[in-house]
Amino acid sequence: MIQKIIEKVKGLLKRDEVFIMFVSVLVSVLIFGALQLLLKDDGVYPISIEENAFSIKIPHIEEQGSDMFYIVSKNGTKYYPKFCNAANRIKEENRLYFASVAEAEKAGYELSKLCK
Repeated sequence: MIQKIIEKVKGLLKRDEVFIMFVSVLVSVLIFGALQLLLKDDGVYPISIEENAFSIKIPHIEEQGSDMFYIVSKNGTKYYPKFCNAANRIKEENRLYFASVAEAEKAGYELSKLCK
């Protein structure tokens, strides 16, 4: 039974017309698949950094100058440098600003332990 099927397939493949058609379909499918892979757009593109467009300097408490702002709450006893995340929790209407550490400490405020 299997032997008969194999012989029929071999007989079909021996015919030039069927063989050429089979090869043509196979090549067409391969070309179509290759084009699909080549033209596929993932939306992912390589990123290259050519030059440093900007730099960020995070000031440290030791190097703060007189131009640095310090934020205090009207209701609190601590002062926060403006870059401290804890200062962002103070409502705008409750904020007071000082230009230096000396001014904030003279007014009776002390540095928050959250911003060291």
